[in-house]
Amino acid sequence: MKDGLEGMELHLSSRGIFVLLSGKRISKDTKRETKQKLFTTKQMQDLQAIYQQQFANFWAKAFPNKPCPAMPKKLDDLGMLEQMAMRSEAPELFQNLYRSDYSAMPADVATRLRNNTLWAGDEVVLEEFGWTAKAKEMRAEIEEGRRLAMEKKIQEMAERNAAREKAIKEKPPGFAGLAPLSQEQIMKARQQWGISS
Repeated sequence: MKDGLEGMELHLSSRGIFVLLSGKRISKDTKRETKQKLFTTKQMQDLQAIYQQQFANFWAKAFPNKPCPAMPKKLDDLGMLEQMAMRSEAPELFQNLYRSDYSAMPADVATRLRNNTLWAGDEVVLEEFGWTAKAKEMRAEIEEGRRLAMEKKIQEMAERNAAREKAIKEKPPGFAGLAPLSQEQIMKARQQWGISS
């Protein structure tokens, strides 16, 4: 049996090992967090450079006679004409720079946006809250759906017309193509016309 001093020594040494191992784990996590922060900062700088390039390209295309300003930080830094031009000509850039957070838009639309289950009509709300690229994508999908529905209707009409034309062509002349009259129909007609048998 171990005396109390040996037990305490064992307990302290195991705690020391635990602290030593925990310290290694903490230092690894700290190094990983530092690398992650540096990586994220680098990504943000790269993203900022990409957005600046896209803004410069947009400006040169939309306003070739105006000098390109610094990339606006807020939507209010752009005039109404520039905002409208960016919404229509560079909706992805507009969305990346000026879209509202999910919390700013109606909760039902935000939920459908997160789940990628948007309804027709949501594109108006998306446009209002700066999600111009998503709204443009939805409008294209709606238009494609309408086009496909119209093509389907046209195909169904063509098939019905072809079947009708075929039936007309194959119908024998005169009354031969009609179904024969039943005995009741014959008797009723004779009574109406005053014909006796």
